[in-house]
Amino acid sequence: MVQDYQVRLVGKQEWEKVVHSDTRYQHVNKDNLGFADTKHHTAYVRNTYWPLLNRYLIKHEFEHLVEGFCLLDSLIGVDVIVATAERSL
Repeated sequence: MVQDYQVRLVGKQEWEKVVHSDTRYQHVNKDNLGFADTKHHTAYVRNTYWPLLNRYLIKHEFEHLVEGFCLLDSLIGVDVIVATAERSL
């Protein structure tokens, strides 16, 4: 059986809507750059406006979806990337 996966690159406003759309996402906060919901086969990546970083985050979350791997999978089925980055101008 073929499984469909979706990784969405979202802006700030959509990120806020998504993280408040499901109680399983309550641990996602302003420092998170992405998370994978293995139950719904969808991952969300916050748009960093750095193409290489976005590409890495998308690939990382997609791998979590395909593998079905999740740090908290046994509890809630959501994996979270926590990272902080400073953009030097």
